[in-house]
Amino acid sequence: MYLNVADLVEVNVDSSIVSAYQDKISFINQSIRNTKYFTIGVVTGEVDTAAGMVGVVTSDFFVIGDIRDFSKEPYNMLVDDDADEIIWGLSLIGIGLTVSTYYSPGATMQAKVGTSILKVARKTGAITAGLATDLSKLLRKSLNIDKLKSF
Repeated sequence: MYLNVADLVEVNVDSSIVSAYQDKISFINQSIRNTKYFTIGVVTGEVDTAAGMVGVVTSDFFVIGDIRDFSKEPYNMLVDDDADEIIWGLSLIGIGLTVSTYYSPGATMQAKVGTSILKVARKTGAITAGLATDLSKLLRKSLNIDKLKSF
């Protein structure tokens, strides 16, 4: 994009910069970078890029992400009290929805995708404070999070 602007305003750009840019945006380099971010999303559940978000949602779809998040949050509660109850509750719901999806020929698939998207939105800070409060209240009522914490 910037090279196009430079060309439009007739600014000469050093050929080594153009070459480095063309190398950076090459198909193979973009594929390697996206694969790396996808893998980071699957393994850590962290979302920094679109490829990372796809990795998180994919891992949630196959229950791996839900188990990862459900086991990570209690550890955070014990170590530094920085656990996210919303992620924890949505992970538990996601585990249940995954099981029900396998036993109900995909009937709960939409709800499963919805919980994954809510988790991604929470992790990226895209959920408003009001929605986060409402979700927290609903999860506390439906899952009895206080009792789960006591285990």
